[in-house]
Amino acid sequence: LFKTFYLLSDWSRRDRLHWFESQICEDTTVIEKKKAAMSVKTLEFLLYLRIQQFTKLSLKSSLASGEEWPNRSKSPDLENRNYPNTKQFDEQKYLSYISSNLTELLQLLVEPEAFSENEHILTAEAMDALGFLIGGQIDGNITTVRQIASLSSQANKSGFSKISSTFSLRRFHSWLRTYLSDSCVGTIACLMNGERLPRLLDRTSSSGDILVSGADFKIKEERPNSTSPRTSEDVSSNRSGKIISNHTIAPSSDYLTIFVQVCKQTIVKSSEVDHNGIKIYRCHYSYIYLLAPLRYVIIEKCRHTTIVLGAVETIVHCISCDDVTVIATCNQLYLTSNNNCTYHLCTPSRPILFTSNTKITFAPYHTFYPLLSKHMQEVGLLPVFNLWNQVINIGPTADNDASSAYKYMKLSQFRKFVIPFKMEGDTTANPCSMPEDYRKALSQRQSEVSEWHRYLAEQNLSESDKSEFKKYVEGKFEEWLIDSGNIRHLEGLILNSHASNT
Repeated sequence: LFKTFYLLSDWSRRDRLHWFESQICEDTTVIEKKKAAMSVKTLEFLLYLRIQQFTKLSLKSSLASGEEWPNRSKSPDLENRNYPNTKQFDEQKYLSYISSNLTELLQLLVEPEAFSENEHILTAEAMDALGFLIGGQIDGNITTVRQIASLSSQANKSGFSKISSTFSLRRFHSWLRTYLSDSCVGTIACLMNGERLPRLLDRTSSSGDILVSGADFKIKEERPNSTSPRTSEDVSSNRSGKIISNHTIAPSSDYLTIFVQVCKQTIVKSSEVDHNGIKIYRCHYSYIYLLAPLRYVIIEKCRHTTIVLGAVETIVHCISCDDVTVIATCNQLYLTSNNNCTYHLCTPSRPILFTSNTKITFAPYHTFYPLLSKHMQEVGLLPVFNLWNQVINIGPTADNDASSAYKYMKLSQFRKFVIPFKMEGDTTANPCSMPEDYRKALSQRQSEVSEWHRYLAEQNLSESDKSEFKKYVEGKFEEWLIDSGNIRHLEGLILNSHASNT
């Protein structure tokens, strides 16, 4: 918890890099001194610890509401899994939690000696700490609770004293409860008042981001002629999902982009999501590339989807996902109730598994794009420090078998992942640390490909033989694309190629 809060604190990327550089040092004494020098704001940290109770299961409340406890998934395909209620993404429940516990939260900020006329008071430091949880808005401008409560029009109601620059706890509590509401820049505000980014059309946007429409993703039995052209009905029927951003209503520090119910799409975003928070919700059978520096990423209830992330400054949290592949460089990975998912990582922190994770596969980061090194430096990530294979499993699995929670990818299954888009940049190879045996496995496969090309060249095939062999290979490749489901990815890339040419 301390390290997670430390990631959320206001510290420079240079300090972050220096901290991770110190972790590479083999001298444990130096490492411990560095850890001892770490510090955070005490009052903010107290609030952070208190709100961890938000996700605590309550037997009493479950009995009162008549719900079965613990809650069980009623979905037939997930009957053996115990999905939690993901309260952290329900802002109304979060507001209810803050409102119900407001007295306790404010009392945490009261210093023992902070009395005035036998009444508890809140100091300026306490009010600044409260800004970690609660913000404000005046005439559309985002500001702090302290600034609003100090206004002459509000001072009497909020208990503000100009002489001491403090607040009466009792009066401030009453004033704050009166005006407490949902976040004006959060998820709900983004969905209701945010800017909907362009529909997923088969063209490039003015910002240079690539918007690729869905393809005809039918299985082999549904495609009697796999080479038949896609019709306009195919395209329109597969356009789905929304991409919404709060850029028009939020300060840059609170930028958020939400991907909702994207289905059978190939989507690429770069500069448009720079340093945004990202939420990816209920996306299915899609390929999502977010090749930019990101603040945090939340992936929830996605299925059969590949997600490639740029450099993530803080946390990637995956919740209730099935058959999802995530490729990311990030400071921390959290997993809750995921099944049959694969994570290719470069992270300076040990991945953490919470409750009900099954069949999770971990592997080292295995790709790159031209701006990767620059983006990692921007968010304070070191490519040479990678703890992808030092997993911490702190939650029970769905079947109470700890050995079923996760495994490390076999060398025979490890393949290089190619990001098939052209970008300007200096990164020409994967800069992230990788165990030698995995690196050798990649080299061995490259050698096998080179050997196969050499063998073909030595056969001295005639032009007709080459043509016949080419048709045979292409036919087998197309069969594999359809059988494996990779046809949808290829068709999406083809659409992108056509859009770029036009």
